[in-house]
Amino acid sequence: FFKDINKMTIEILQGLERKVLITVNKAEVDKLVKAELKKYAPKAKAPGFRPGKLPEKLLEQMYGSEAFESVVQQKINDQFIQVLSDSDLTPVSFPQFDLTSSEGSEFIFTALFEVLPTIYIGDLSEETVDKPIVAITDEDVETAIIGLRNQFATYETISDEAHLATEGDQLTIDFEGTIDGVQFDGGTATDFIVNIGSKNMLPDLENGLIATTVNETKNITVNFPANYPAANLAGKATNFKVTIKKIAKKVLPELNEEFIRKLGAKNSDLESLKSLIKTNLEHELKNHLITKIRSSALEALYKSTPIEVPKSIVHDEIHDMMNRTKERMKKEGYSEQSINLTHDMFEKDAKKLVTLRLLVQEIIASQKITVSDEDVKEVVSDMAFAYEDSQEYIKWYYSDEERVQTAKSHAIEKKVINYIISLTKINEVPYTFTDLVHS
Repeated sequence: FFKDINKMTIEILQGLERKVLITVNKAEVDKLVKAELKKYAPKAKAPGFRPGKLPEKLLEQMYGSEAFESVVQQKINDQFIQVLSDSDLTPVSFPQFDLTSSEGSEFIFTALFEVLPTIYIGDLSEETVDKPIVAITDEDVETAIIGLRNQFATYETISDEAHLATEGDQLTIDFEGTIDGVQFDGGTATDFIVNIGSKNMLPDLENGLIATTVNETKNITVNFPANYPAANLAGKATNFKVTIKKIAKKVLPELNEEFIRKLGAKNSDLESLKSLIKTNLEHELKNHLITKIRSSALEALYKSTPIEVPKSIVHDEIHDMMNRTKERMKKEGYSEQSINLTHDMFEKDAKKLVTLRLLVQEIIASQKITVSDEDVKEVVSDMAFAYEDSQEYIKWYYSDEERVQTAKSHAIEKKVINYIISLTKINEVPYTFTDLVHS
């Protein structure tokens, strides 16, 4: 349908798309073009004429098109701005202007654009936010100590050629991957390090290395998942010819005074280390709880308020996601040719992200959410916890206004999440620390 504003017609197209008809009087344009040309006269130069002394016809020949475009564009922009001023529309991007008619005494243009949706936050009272209930146990501390010992582990080459590779061993391998006998990009490497049990490789390949021996050459069938980022491998069955060049066993550091001091414990005894680890785990737990509750709260908001989102914003978000994914894959060793990303891979997530962004902005505006300096300081202090000299980190963080604005955004989001939670039902869910970290 149509909506008239000051004799201009706003046509509501599909979804959030709008069209405005704009008319520009030709006689008025001609008058303004002549005035515009006078601005070019002082700098105009041509052979045989002194600067600023060009005849009017020659000046028009040289600069007429430029002046005409400038005048018409200004008239279109002025009228479009007036339309927005007289309406409650908020465009999400600059409109696309098209000339549809130049007959008679007027130019007729259309302006195509998208607008932000009108948002009313839905009923959150029937939505549920999951709140994990977790406590750090002695077992969690022991698991963390084992993890630290593994982190500082060394490897000793196994000289026994009959040794069968098992979980925890580190293998040095050469491999050559093929599909139907043809090598594929990125499928070949020499002296490649694999830690069995780390799950950094595809399961088929890692499992195929178990029970191998040094100097053995083995063909391993690897089925790449259908959603694998590299399109040339997604869903494909491949063959890897693998040669085991070296097998080394993991050697964990002793839990002695030297190792305990290396980890930064206040004293060199085991209890001091356990106390330090428990403090760190409690801080890590706090961050995981925030992340988990945030995710649940935003999911409740998303379910409660379905809205239509501008296609142009979603399109931009898809491209941002594609670019970030592409750059990450290139850092992981994928070649430019092997990366084949499509819009469909990211559209669902992009729509959800844009929807949540608009809903959060609406809550901030409608609830007049602001943050104090203390709110921002709390965010920065939490980030500083991981650093040995936390006060130095805080000083460094506040030295850059862009970083401070980032912390301010986090503080505002925290208040938004708390607002959402205040309107929902809370479902307390028992978790172990390990389950929460991997959920």
